[in-house]
Amino acid sequence: MVGETGPITASLAINMTIAGFFAVACYNCVEILISLLDRFKRHDGLYFWSMLTATLGIVLHSIVVLLRYYSLGPNFPLAVLTCVGWYAMVTGQSVVLYSRLHLIIANRAKTRWILVMIVMNFCILHIPVTVLFLGSNTQNSDRFLLAFEIYERIQLAGFSIQESVISGLYIWEAAHGLQPIFAIRRARSAR
Repeated sequence: MVGETGPITASLAINMTIAGFFAVACYNCVEILISLLDRFKRHDGLYFWSMLTATLGIVLHSIVVLLRYYSLGPNFPLAVLTCVGWYAMVTGQSVVLYSRLHLIIANRAKTRWILVMIVMNFCILHIPVTVLFLGSNTQNSDRFLLAFEIYERIQLAGFSIQESVISGLYIWEAAHGLQPIFAIRRARSAR
């Protein structure tokens, strides 16, 4: 599996596209970091640290994947750093969304269930894929590749569902909270 187990061979157009996406990702991260450090007078709280973690995870993951794709460093250590960047990027973003839930949901039990979902998905999705990914980057990679390909898709679907649940909860609660405003507008327009 090219890219997952080592360097890639690609055309100039593909390499230029990769460079463009890499530049956009890094530029956005620098912009977010500057905004974070400028706007937050106190560098504390779950929101600040999860934003910082997710942003640095994007930078780490992008740089390490680029180094792996072009064989600019030892493969296995870069594979380990790829996993660390992926953890920070994906789970960090989920924690960013979780950290703001208390603003629209008064029921603490609901927000606790979201936190439980994030932690469980970390254990169920990240850890097995990490074992399979690192195994597929060893000399006995054939034993791990098929399982990795399958479980990686499961992981992506699982994290997509997780983000959809959290985002859907935001939409649901926002719509629910706006009902009184919509009722007032309907009453005014009926006059």
